[in-house]
Amino acid sequence: MLENDITEKTHRLTQLLEKHMGTRGKTFEAAVRRAGRRLPRGLRAKAQVLISAQHMAVHPKLMRRVDPEEVAAAYDALEAHLIQMDLTEQRKTRALNIAAGLALNLLLVGGVVLAVMRWRGLV
Repeated sequence: MLENDITEKTHRLTQLLEKHMGTRGKTFEAAVRRAGRRLPRGLRAKAQVLISAQHMAVHPKLMRRVDPEEVAAAYDALEAHLIQMDLTEQRKTRALNIAAGLALNLLLVGGVVLAVMRWRGLV
């Protein structure tokens, strides 16, 4: 595995993070940091494998310590997850969840107000 291979893979994943999650970063490490908890825990660990491989790829002696199979597996898992994500669907779901929460809170407050008014004999 060459330094160029790791650089190409992390560049591709950085583009996918920007396209499918809306996270921008100059480097792959910055993009993963911005994605934060929106990436599942296991995929964050796989991203760390790629980040450490990218750091070790700069030094020729450290490059021999990089496991190419582990890097390839981490890349494949991250790529598969990011390709299936839909940013617009996530935004719609988030907006609907907020609207549903507000509607529920309004119903609860209205119910409490009616209960207090009935208890006080105003209704």
